[in-house]
Amino acid sequence: MLPDESKRLDFWINTKASYGDDPVILYELGRAYLMNNDIVKADTCFREAMELDSARIILLADLARYHINKLRENSGDPAKHREAARAYINEYLETEPIQPLQAWCYGQLAEMKKFSGDQVEADEYYAIAKKLDPMYLKENRLPPMLLYNEPGVLTNEYYSYFDKY
Repeated sequence: MLPDESKRLDFWINTKASYGDDPVILYELGRAYLMNNDIVKADTCFREAMELDSARIILLADLARYHINKLRENSGDPAKHREAARAYINEYLETEPIQPLQAWCYGQLAEMKKFSGDQVEADEYYAIAKKLDPMYLKENRLPPMLLYNEPGVLTNEYYSYFDKY
């Protein structure tokens, strides 16, 4: 049974204590920490999940999205959130994700440059994003990987458009 929002963190802490280090549990625990604005513990959980399951490297993008959301909410130090988001995106780009995800990253970098007043560099990032994927997702939400499966490949991946992270 899934926890309600007020007890999500306790639920996943107890689940981890009961079942140990599992990438799914670490992912959910990291998300719970993000919902409680504890980016340090979320980063730790996500990195542990990535060590156990290298396919979870996309969690770096979720860490970037946390800081992008804080920028949009005008919460905290904008320069700190901008730099942290940029660092997570660049770290993710170093892993050479598929082109639509690279395009999403460059689109997010462009948005941050645009809102910090650097339209020239923003336009350069937009051009890279469009070159990689002319239909790249311009929202903060990552494109669902189900869109990029090869024909005949079955995937069982849950996602919700309404999930914050």
